[in-house]
Amino acid sequence: MALLDTIVLLNSAIPVALKDGLLAAVVYQMEPAAAATAANQTWYTRVALIYALAAGDATIFEEARASLLQLMAYTSSGDGFHADGSFIQHEDKAYTGGYGVEMMFQLSWMVYLLGGPNSTWIEPADWSIMVDWVWKSYEPLLYRGALTSPVLGRNIARTYYSDHYSGSVFLGAVLTVVAVATAFFGYHA
Repeated sequence: MALLDTIVLLNSAIPVALKDGLLAAVVYQMEPAAAATAANQTWYTRVALIYALAAGDATIFEEARASLLQLMAYTSSGDGFHADGSFIQHEDKAYTGGYGVEMMFQLSWMVYLLGGPNSTWIEPADWSIMVDWVWKSYEPLLYRGALTSPVLGRNIARTYYSDHYSGSVFLGAVLTVVAVATAFFGYHA
């Protein structure tokens, strides 16, 4: 993802041959997202979306957009956000504060990139479910800026991924969604 972000930021400053080579490296590393679910599919979608924008590939852009819209829904079983507020990854693991936070952040970033009052790519009805996730999935688990440890999954063992780090990533996602909502509806939080 960092390589694509760099390509987008430097865009015209990169010689065409170098940019083409870097984009070819991204394509070589891109894996099909068919088997991926929830947060893992979100990362694949972000890579595909940024690649499509950097390379001017309308087909991959539409595939990434369709994947993005598919991700913003509740699931009735398996990986993803559930209507009861839980987030599951790897079939049966409570990962609201791990994979769920990362999925929420990446989705909010893509909504910010594609959304806006004049956008035809994504509408408020598509991303408004994220507001539900804030209240159902995260508000009960957030205390003083930290997400409770039982929902961090294996991230609890990572020294850099504390409960406060997870809370800050979540709050960053919320601020990003608020920025999009402000642009759509003209109010300021």
